[in-house]
Amino acid sequence: MNATERNIEQCIKNMTLEEKVGQLLIGQAEGKIVQDDFRTFIQRYPIAGYRIAGQNIASLPQMSQFNAEIKKMYRDRGLPDPILGSDQEAGSLSVFGNLMTTFPGNMALGAAGDEMLCYQQGLIMGKELIEAGINLVFAPVVDVNIEKNNPVIGMRSFGDDPDLVTKMAGAMIDGFHDGGLACSLKHYPGHGCTKIDTHENLAVNDQSKEAVLGIEAKPFHELVASGAADTVMVSHVFYSKWQSEELPAVLSAEIIQDELRDHQGYTGVVLSDDMGMGAIMAHYSVGEAVFRFIMAGGDIALVNRSREDLIAAFDYLLETAESGRLSERRLNESVYRILAFKQNLRRYRQKRTEVTVDGAKTADAISKASLTLIRDPKQLLPIAKNKKTAVILPVQKNLTAADTTGGKHCRLAEFLNQSLMDIKVINLRLQEAPHDTESLLAQLEDYERVIIGTINGIRFPSHVALVNRICQEKPVIAVMLRDPYEAPLIAEEAALIAAYSACDVQMKNLAALLTKGV
Repeated sequence: MNATERNIEQCIKNMTLEEKVGQLLIGQAEGKIVQDDFRTFIQRYPIAGYRIAGQNIASLPQMSQFNAEIKKMYRDRGLPDPILGSDQEAGSLSVFGNLMTTFPGNMALGAAGDEMLCYQQGLIMGKELIEAGINLVFAPVVDVNIEKNNPVIGMRSFGDDPDLVTKMAGAMIDGFHDGGLACSLKHYPGHGCTKIDTHENLAVNDQSKEAVLGIEAKPFHELVASGAADTVMVSHVFYSKWQSEELPAVLSAEIIQDELRDHQGYTGVVLSDDMGMGAIMAHYSVGEAVFRFIMAGGDIALVNRSREDLIAAFDYLLETAESGRLSERRLNESVYRILAFKQNLRRYRQKRTEVTVDGAKTADAISKASLTLIRDPKQLLPIAKNKKTAVILPVQKNLTAADTTGGKHCRLAEFLNQSLMDIKVINLRLQEAPHDTESLLAQLEDYERVIIGTINGIRFPSHVALVNRICQEKPVIAVMLRDPYEAPLIAEEAALIAAYSACDVQMKNLAALLTKGV
């Protein structure tokens, strides 16, 4: 036993039962400043740490002060430093918004296929998050997105090739680490072959165990074997041809203990996905779910829905520890892994690399490398300056709870205005019902070109139908602003571009592609 191991063992011996139980939970931070009520809660419940979400964020100085105050409270009480985690994936889930560098997202990185750009993005994200007081990012998404109608993963994934996902995720993790930040691979053993959003209910994967292991779990296992995984987050998906009991993977010993730990040899921290999601709450109490997760081989449950849920989970775990249902040996196993991980958090911060790459320039390089002109059969590009052009754009909204794009203005028309003399902008809401196509066509009568953006056209087929109807009357340039899976549904005569994101940098470079060509 080395000095580090002895220190951890001694720390565990000095901890109360409540302090040990608390290490098995991460809760949702409250407010933008540490109010007395939240301060009292922190002092009463010695949990492992907190998730930082949009509701906590006003500015970067405020965020840094907020997190520093939480850390000080832990140190003053003699507790191990708190985990302060965030869902700052970049792309469609970016809780810090424009306060940090805006990147087009993982699928854009996958399209670019450049590991150095992926590394640089991870490095910049690491630097920015560490400076804001965050020490764990709940990223990267390592799911292989196989199901084209996947409502919750899609462009959050690097793509549908497990080798590409492994390569890009590994490069991003190297960047995180060099930037001083720990990470979490999610959503084990893969959320990419599902048609249900687990924020709403239990998702089912009907692939064989061999198929899941050979494709979806492959990036997780290869990254675990390489030593890249600080933590692994387990999904709320049921794998029907693998598991012997119908329950989410997060509660399954077959998934966590038998496969991830015993077969793959993973000895690090296992996180749950949020226990307040519909896949759990529709079927279990929060206390029962957290206990079953720990008994299945998990370590830290995320309980983010409410303070009441967090207290219920804490009390349930404490009762099971006091009664012996959660044995001291099993409890200490998880606490040991958690304390070892917390030491790694400190080590990453101390050894972080000086970041000299520029965030905006890196985002611009990713954007330019990722924009994909799929076809232009009628040679509509580049658009001449004097061509009267209509631009039809969908109004962005959050498509899942893991989405922060809602309400953000798509600036494509603004950037096009810098090059084109006469453009007309029409904004459409995403909807399942057919659009008033004839009325819209009347508005387009005087225009020579139509640029129309789609968002997840498989989910919103009326939007694809609109594109195809306009194609019968006008030359059309269709731009897929998120997932590119509607491509086969769009009329072959349309020029077609995969943009993967409607963020500002992507729209700026898309405007250049439309007006200046490749």
